[in-house]
Amino acid sequence: MSLFGARRHPRTAALPVEGHLPSFDGATGWLNSSPLTPAELRGRVVLVDFWTYTCINWLRTLAFVRAWSEKYSDRGLVVIGVHTPEFPFEREVENVREAVEAMRVEYPIALDSDSGFGALSPTGIGRPSTSQTRKAGSGTTTLARASTTKASG
Repeated sequence: MSLFGARRHPRTAALPVEGHLPSFDGATGWLNSSPLTPAELRGRVVLVDFWTYTCINWLRTLAFVRAWSEKYSDRGLVVIGVHTPEFPFEREVENVREAVEAMRVEYPIALDSDSGFGALSPTGIGRPSTSQTRKAGSGTTTLARASTTKASG
C-alpha cells in the first residue's frame, strides 16, 4: 500500500535515492510555522513549491497545492512553500503575510527574500525550472515544483 492508498504496480520503478534533503537555513523567515529542518521531515513526503504571490502560474496552481496539503497531510505529506520574490515589493514580509492570509495559504512558508530565485532550492543551484521528484537518502521524499522560472538576461 502506498502513502496515498493506491497499490503500486509491481513494475513501477521506485524513486532513486539522490542524497539528503538540504536544509532551509537560507530562509530569511517563516510564515505559518517555526523553521523546519530535514531531521523533522525525515520519513515524510515533502512537496516544496517555489512561488511568488503575484505570479499568475502560481495563482493557477494554488487551489491544487492547497487541496493536496489538506487531503494528504494526515498521510505524511508536508507542503512547504518557498516564497522567492521577483520584484522589490514582494520582498516585504508584510506584503507576503497579507497575500498569504488573503489567499488562504495555510501550509509552512520559508521566505527567500534576500536572494530571490531559489537559494533554498532542493538542488542547491537555484530555483528549479521544472518539477523534480527525488527520494532523499534521509528517508524523505521531496517533490519540488516551481511556478515560474528565472527570467534570463
